[in-house]
Amino acid sequence: MNNTEEKTIKEKIFSFLSRLEAIDYLAFGLIGVFLSIWLIIISSKYFNFGYIDWDLAYFSHSMWKIVHGQQFNTIFGINFLSNHANLIAYVIAPIYAIFQSALTLLILKILSYVLGSVVLYFIAKKELNWGFAILILFLYFLYPPAIWANLYEFHFETLAIFPLFLLFLFYIKNRFKPFLITAILILLIKENMPLIIGAFGIYSLFSKKEKRLLWSLVPIGLAILFLYFDLFILIPAFKREGFGINFAHFYGHLGETPTEALQTIFTDPAKIFGIIFSEEKRYLLLQYFLPVGFLSLLRPDILFFIAPIFLQHLLSKVAPEHTIYFHYGAILTPFIFLSMVYGLKLALEKIKYEKKQLYLYVTAYLLVCTVYSYMLWASSIDNVVGSWYNDRSIPLKRKALNMVPKDVPVCSSFCFLAPLANRKEIYALHKVWGRDIVSGFEQSKVGDDVEYAVIDFNDSFLEKSFNANPSKASANLYDFFTKDDWGLQYAGRDIAVFKKGLKSEDQLLSILDKKDFDGMDPFLVLDGSLELIKFDIVEYMDDVIHFAFYWHPVKRSESIYYLQFYVEDGYSDALQHIHTLGYKMYLPRDIGKDKVLREDYWFAAPKRLTPGQHKVSLGFINATEGRIADTESKIEGLLDRYKKLILGTYTN
Repeated sequence: MNNTEEKTIKEKIFSFLSRLEAIDYLAFGLIGVFLSIWLIIISSKYFNFGYIDWDLAYFSHSMWKIVHGQQFNTIFGINFLSNHANLIAYVIAPIYAIFQSALTLLILKILSYVLGSVVLYFIAKKELNWGFAILILFLYFLYPPAIWANLYEFHFETLAIFPLFLLFLFYIKNRFKPFLITAILILLIKENMPLIIGAFGIYSLFSKKEKRLLWSLVPIGLAILFLYFDLFILIPAFKREGFGINFAHFYGHLGETPTEALQTIFTDPAKIFGIIFSEEKRYLLLQYFLPVGFLSLLRPDILFFIAPIFLQHLLSKVAPEHTIYFHYGAILTPFIFLSMVYGLKLALEKIKYEKKQLYLYVTAYLLVCTVYSYMLWASSIDNVVGSWYNDRSIPLKRKALNMVPKDVPVCSSFCFLAPLANRKEIYALHKVWGRDIVSGFEQSKVGDDVEYAVIDFNDSFLEKSFNANPSKASANLYDFFTKDDWGLQYAGRDIAVFKKGLKSEDQLLSILDKKDFDGMDPFLVLDGSLELIKFDIVEYMDDVIHFAFYWHPVKRSESIYYLQFYVEDGYSDALQHIHTLGYKMYLPRDIGKDKVLREDYWFAAPKRLTPGQHKVSLGFINATEGRIADTESKIEGLLDRYKKLILGTYTN
């Protein structure tokens, strides 16, 4: 860069700063506040194991592989480019090479969202006034679809928010060169982005007065080129190396191929309108447009830019696309707010009313719409945040995570995937206990060279698989941890770390002969079918109590039991943890009449207790029948007045 160019850039920066008004600094302050809030939220969620789906782990593992010159993603067992045409990954790879963490992707997502607000503010200020600009900025940060997109895992299309705002800004300013550069950047994000760029080209045919062919043919040409390349060359080429998402999975109800689906769209409008305006889809549209007071609908020409994306989601048969609780609202948000700005401008021009009163009424109306929408669709955020912030097993998860070396092949349940993603081989234990998410095949292969397994037996996906088919999920899980030479390295509550080849005396479960317990009266009997022969306190270490429970069936029962651990603090018992008897690996009904199941459990006492001695007790739930289990004991004083088993005391 020569001195003249450098001076020009400096002059532009100083010229921009000199034009700023006091209200602009207020806007920047508001933006800075929300940026700080979001950075705190995503950091807290990440470091507290709040990302419990596959998305963040999949993309961060893919980024690590790209940085190291590879593309094969072991989490799904597919080539990264066989899933989506996320070529933008190669653009941001230098950033990821410096900051190799899944948190980097989350920060980039938030930066795109927040920087988009800067463009929105200046457009709103120019087209309306500074008061409405500040209001719209505030509404933008309270918009439920954007909030949920930010809270959800990570997808590359969430990076499109800022470039899409810029694209529109360059378009209305007739700056073709920066428009073109931004368009190309957007086209690299995902295979559906050409639909937006193509829409700009079509729109230009009817709106641009100068250089109409340039503004129309170039975007349309680029859109066709990238769409064809992504869908018919790039993704199919890499699908040969692994399974990817099939078209029929999303649009099989329209046709087996994209061509057949297009024929249905153009030849069967009744069917298409029936799908688009079903009750579920009408509710989805309400979720998008109520927060902006439906003002966006006054400028359908601006909504035209995202009409193909709306159709993509509305016509899909995949349920997550019909809600705002995932990432799908991210690329719709810029144009919903831009059309709102121009829709509000149009409304103000048409309504003949005293200016100050009109502004007051409009402000009140928009605030009511937004607050009501927030109460309907974003108020549950407190529960979502609490699900990771108040998780008492977080210290145990951190301890488990620190036991896994950085470079070894590992498999884990979902909450550990993202923190473990930066390595050559990582696998999801979901492939062991249920169906693989992408391919749909059962028990997809986990690498034979895996050295560590880190599992949370309360994993939400495991819970779903177990509830749907307990026999299959438990058998698959039990076989995995018993067929190879796995040794238990660490256990705390339902968190466990296994190391292959480790010789360990500790086990979660072991099968013993009943004859070794002959003559012993059981401590208690559950529902007349399952007896606890005895329990031991094996070891007492700091704030961890190692229990051993010995279970024997009196008769065969299909019931699954939850064990509820309580600690008395003051005058009440506080529920600390719920554990599935058998760690979801072994069902009570599978214990033979001549066998006893020994179940070892490492109870981690809570940190925040008043100093002194605290009673530890155990309640029993018949999960199959959804009731408290009938508990009987012949031993005096073993059960408290609530029929909970008194295990002992804990002193802190």
